[in-house]
Amino acid sequence: MVDFVTDLTTSPLVAYLVIVAILLFIGLFVEALAAILIFVPGLLPIGQRFGFDPVHYALVIIIAMLIGTVRPPVGLQLYIASAISRVPVPRVVVWPFVGAMTAVLILIVLVPWTVTWIPSLFFK
Repeated sequence: MVDFVTDLTTSPLVAYLVIVAILLFIGLFVEALAAILIFVPGLLPIGQRFGFDPVHYALVIIIAMLIGTVRPPVGLQLYIASAISRVPVPRVVVWPFVGAMTAVLILIVLVPWTVTWIPSLFFK
């Protein structure tokens, strides 16, 4: 995976976008915890190669996987919300929330200090 992404680009931003796209696609079919356990060992060397901050990189991975837990067909949180609200799955309105989470993910990827500022105050 490292060679694939590094052959694809040398830009850290493009690498982030490729990783996010891969994780969003994986999130369609695999539950988030399983996907994190399977794919993070392969994604960690990519982050190290591009010099990503570990806290920032981990948060991007987690948020991308959480977006996958809301979207169908696996959408574990979608089925939980359906069961709690007693609304059939096709009638659950999820896309505004997916849009908001995607906007936050884009903000986090483009402005890394939004994630690393508070931890940097405690761990200098």
